[in-house]
Amino acid sequence: MELNLLERAIYSLAPRMALKRHMARKALDVVLAYEGASHGRRTAGWTKVSSASANTEARPAIAILRERSRDLARNNVYGLRAITMITNSMVGGGIRPVFKSKSQAKTRALNDLWQEWGEDDVQADYDGQGNIYALQGLIARMVAESGECVVMRHFVKNPRKRIPLEIQVLEPDHIDSSRDSHRRQYGQPFSCLGIAFDGCGKRSGYWLYDVHPGECVAMGESKLHPADGVIHVYRRDRAEQIRGIPWLAPCVLRLKDLDDYEDAQLLRQKIAACFCAFVTDVEGNVSGGIGEDDDFGKLEPGRIDTLPPGKQIAFSSPPGAENYDSYTRQVLRGIAVGTGITYEMLTGDYSQVNFTSGRMGKGDFWPNLDVWQWQMFAPQALSKIGRWFLDAAELAGYDTKGVRIEWVPPRRELVDPTKEIPAMCKSVRSGFTSRQQTIRELGYDPMIVMDEIAEDNDLADEKGLVLDSDPRRTNNGGQSQAKTMNEGNRRDDNGDDGNEEKSE
Repeated sequence: MELNLLERAIYSLAPRMALKRHMARKALDVVLAYEGASHGRRTAGWTKVSSASANTEARPAIAILRERSRDLARNNVYGLRAITMITNSMVGGGIRPVFKSKSQAKTRALNDLWQEWGEDDVQADYDGQGNIYALQGLIARMVAESGECVVMRHFVKNPRKRIPLEIQVLEPDHIDSSRDSHRRQYGQPFSCLGIAFDGCGKRSGYWLYDVHPGECVAMGESKLHPADGVIHVYRRDRAEQIRGIPWLAPCVLRLKDLDDYEDAQLLRQKIAACFCAFVTDVEGNVSGGIGEDDDFGKLEPGRIDTLPPGKQIAFSSPPGAENYDSYTRQVLRGIAVGTGITYEMLTGDYSQVNFTSGRMGKGDFWPNLDVWQWQMFAPQALSKIGRWFLDAAELAGYDTKGVRIEWVPPRRELVDPTKEIPAMCKSVRSGFTSRQQTIRELGYDPMIVMDEIAEDNDLADEKGLVLDSDPRRTNNGGQSQAKTMNEGNRRDDNGDDGNEEKSE
C-alpha cells in the first residue's frame, strides 16, 4: 500500500505517527475484506450484535424466553408439535439400560431390580405418578420447552422397596438466579446464575427453592444442594455456558408472526363473508327499499325472489387468501430448521414426499438426534441416574462391583422395511456389524431377545413344530435344512462340488 499525499506530509514531520496511521489503514482494509464486517447500507440496521459471554447474554433473557416458549407450547399448534416431536424422538418409549458384568448372575439380578424399581411400578418417581421412562420423557420435554431441567436424588427408607431411591423432576424456575457473584476472586468459591462453583471453577452445588416461585405461597430462601445429588440437563451451545436456552428461541418471533398472520387471514375472511348481497335502486327512490317490508334481507338456500321495478342486486366477491399456502409453507420450513426437525415432522404434511426424499430428510434429522441423545441426554442424565441406581443397590446390599451400563435408545422407524431389513441381514452375515448391535439399533435389548429366541426354540422342539422362521430347521428359501445338508453330503461323496462341468 503506497502512502498518499497526506501521509507523506505527516511522514516528513512525524514518522512514528505516519507509521501508526499506515498500519491502521492496512488493518482496516483487512477487516473490510469480509463483507460481513463492513459498514454500509446493507449492514446499517445490524446493531444487535454482542461479544458478551454466553452467561452474560442469558442473564437478562433466560426468564423471558422460557415464559414465551411455554406460551407457544400451550397456545401454538406448531410450537406444541415441535416440542412433542423432539421429545418423542429423543426418548420415545424410554432409553433402556443394559447391565454388563462378567457374572451372568449379577447381571440378571440387576436387570430384575431395575425392572421392579423403574419399569413395573412408580417406585422411581418421587411424586409417585410414573415409571422411570415417564420421567425421561418429562426431562426431555422440559429441556426442549424450558431450555433446562433439574433432577434431584432422594434416598428413602421404605421396607417395601428393595431400592431405596426416588427421583424428583423439577422445573428450572427452582434455580435461584439471583445467587450471582459479579465480583470474583481467583481461587475463591463463587456463584453464577444460581449455580455454585468451587475455587477451581468446578460445580459444587445448586441454589434451589423448595417451592416453585410461581406457586401462590411463600417460597422462602433458596438452599444450597450438593452437586452430586442434583442433575442439571441442558444443551450446551457455547463454551462455558452454564444455563440452558429454550429450543424455540430462534423461532419465537416466527411462530408468533405466523399465528398473527393466520388470525388476520381468518378475520379477513369472516368480514368478507358478512357482505353477501347488495341491493341498489337505480331510480334513486330512498324509501320503500327491499328488506324493510319483506324478508328479503334473509337469504336461504334455494330461495327465489322477484325484484321490484328499479331494483338491482349485486353479490360481493370475498377476497381470497393469496399465496397463503406458499407463504405459510416457507415460514414453517424456517421453523423446522430452527428446531432441528424436518418440515414433515413439524406439520405432518407428507404430500410432497416420496421414498427418496423421505429417507434423505430422516438422514438429515438422525445426526441431530444422535447429538441430543449421546452428547446431552446420556452423559448429563442417564449416566448419573444409572450411577445413583447402582449406589442405591449397593446400599441395599447388592454386589455392583465391576458393573457397567449401556443404554439402548428407542427404535427408529424404518422408512421402507422391505429394503432395509434385508440390508441389515446382509450386513450381519458379511461380518460388517454384530447381531447384538443390529438388535440395539432396532431398540431392543440383545440379551432379552436371545433369551426369548431360545425359549421359543425350546417350546417349538417340545411341541414338535417346524417353523419357517427357525433357521435351524429351514433355510432362507423355506427348504428343510436336513434335506439341504443331505444333498451337500451326497455331492461331497461323489467328488462333485456342484461347480464343475461334466467332461465327455
